[in-house]
Formats: sequence, C-alpha cells, structure tokens
Amino acid sequence: MEPKIETLSETERTLVAAMRAHPEFQDELRGLVAEMKGAAGAALTADDAEDAIATRLQRLGQTVLANWAQARHEAIGAAQPAAGHSRHAKKNSAG
Repeated sequence: MEPKIETLSETERTLVAAMRAHPEFQDELRGLVAEMKGAAGAALTADDAEDAIATRLQRLGQTVLANWAQARHEAIGAAQPAAGHSRHAKKNSAG
C-alpha cells in the first residue's frame, strides 16, 4: 500500500511533483527500479548488473537531455522575432 501524499516527506513530495510534471521520465525511472530489483534477486554477476543499470541510467540521461534541449529550443524560438520582422535599429545616414 502506497502512503498518502500528506504523509510524504518534503523530498518525496518534490519527487512526486517532478514525476507529475514530467511523465515521460516515469517509464525510465520505473524501469530503473525494476532493473535494480531484478539485479538484486537474479543470479547475475556484478558486471552484468552494473551494465544493465548503466544502460538504464544512460537512457534516462538521454530522455532528460532531449527534453531539456526541446524546452531550450522552444524558449529561444519564442524570444526571437517572427520571420519577416526586423529589429529596430538606427539608420546609417550619410548626410
């Protein structure tokens, strides 16, 4: 049985809020937890367990960076003027 949100610590509430804000990370984190549980219970060598968890962490990192890059791209795009509009600048006058 999962604890109610009111009984969670501040750190746990922060994590829950982050997961709700970024549901795309939930699958990767769920997979990481499953991998850790599986590695602990399976008859894997330490090297196999390390490789499996490292692969999951790499996928999580790729997901995080891809989302960061997308958000950054959108932020930069929103800050730039629309196509066809020029920035105001003083004209160079020869006279």
